[in-house]
Amino acid sequence: MSSNTAVSSDIETVCEKAAKALIDGKIIAYPTESSYAIGCRFDDQRGIEKIYQIKKRRHELIFPLIIRDIESLNMIVSNINNIERKLMEEFWPGALTILLDANKLVPFSLKGKRNKIAVRMSGNMIAQRISQFAGLPIIATSANTTGQPPALNIFEINKYFSNNIDIIVDGGKCKGGMPSTIVEVINEDIKIIREGAIQIDEIAIKGYRVI
Repeated sequence: MSSNTAVSSDIETVCEKAAKALIDGKIIAYPTESSYAIGCRFDDQRGIEKIYQIKKRRHELIFPLIIRDIESLNMIVSNINNIERKLMEEFWPGALTILLDANKLVPFSLKGKRNKIAVRMSGNMIAQRISQFAGLPIIATSANTTGQPPALNIFEINKYFSNNIDIIVDGGKCKGGMPSTIVEVINEDIKIIREGAIQIDEIAIKGYRVI
């Protein structure tokens, strides 16, 4: 086991330690619903750049964020319309990522030329607690290098990233499966950017017009 792996019978202690590391500008790995993710605080430009480097990821592919609650969107979003809010209330916490209008506090590397950020509230208990302890949005990009499958356990994380992760939160083996579904609200329609764990029918059956 790597010396940077946080393990404890008290998961609250582990999550609090990981959150403190985030606040202090560290990079962590942690479990989500389907696989492990790596992340840093949303406003840590050096951390964001390092994650791009260790993932070998193109900069035009922005990283998604997870948040502790809907109210914390005020830190990163300029406005939320009624349909976006309804989606949040119906599908969060869970595997639905929504593209939202970013505010001026969000680094360009997370919003790109369209000024959009990808956000969700994770349904994984450990990811939830880390974001709650941190008190700010954190990056939640899959723990893998470009072209490789996402890590499902801490051994695969160490294989991909060696000593480039400051803290790995060991939540056991993730179940795998589909990543989150990504959507964007355009006028009154729901555009599917990427179909994932939440199927199109699950959105449409609630009365949304899906395109």
